[in-house]
Amino acid sequence: MGTVFYRLTTDVNLSSIYRLFIALMSTPLAFISLAAELDIGYDSKYVSEGRNNLPEGGIIWVNFSHPVTDAISLSTAYGKGQSNKYDELNVGVEYSHQWNNFALFANYTRLEFFKDNSFDNELGAGAAWSGNDWVTPNINVVYSTQADGSFVELGLEQEYQINPYFSITPYARVTFDFGYASKEYNGHNHTYFGAIASHMLNDIFSVSATLEHNIGGSDLKSAEGENNDHSWAGLHISALF
Repeated sequence: MGTVFYRLTTDVNLSSIYRLFIALMSTPLAFISLAAELDIGYDSKYVSEGRNNLPEGGIIWVNFSHPVTDAISLSTAYGKGQSNKYDELNVGVEYSHQWNNFALFANYTRLEFFKDNSFDNELGAGAAWSGNDWVTPNINVVYSTQADGSFVELGLEQEYQINPYFSITPYARVTFDFGYASKEYNGHNHTYFGAIASHMLNDIFSVSATLEHNIGGSDLKSAEGENNDHSWAGLHISALF
């Protein structure tokens, strides 16, 4: 357990998985291949599960993923708080499968929090349906062994390809907590919406910008009062090699 926030030790992973999921869905098919990817970026706040996890400043991320096969990929992510003594390392393996119009995945992630001297193990699974051109519904579920709780996200998003190199992906999601972020709470956690703009600079490099707003549910309102809504922005650059 983190020294500052009750569920700091597991708040990152679901958000990181979702950002990766959105990034993959926003990538033009012509550029998807068995190539490793390095992503470096800055988020103005560290918001996940509707909570702002750092008292001030944002967070710098370095993410690396490597596909072993068409179905199995390895990943690692290191986050460093901009203005406080916080860092973390996530190492994971994911299996993905395409079945008709469904994209399915399951993963395992080990989380290490060095300065807090804590850790977590998380199991995740999800699915997205791409049966029409208007919207892509999806579901993501994660279970934390340390919290012995689960978190569920139901979402809608759609990529709009403006040209072969530039796309915009708006999204909206509603979430439910079952002892994951708040140990004594089961029910609606928060709702959030945003958009990711992605631009391919060439066959190797791309940049993306994210804007997101989070609206806290009843549990967050009781815990954080009027300061339960959070907005943040992020800017990342990625390279395929």
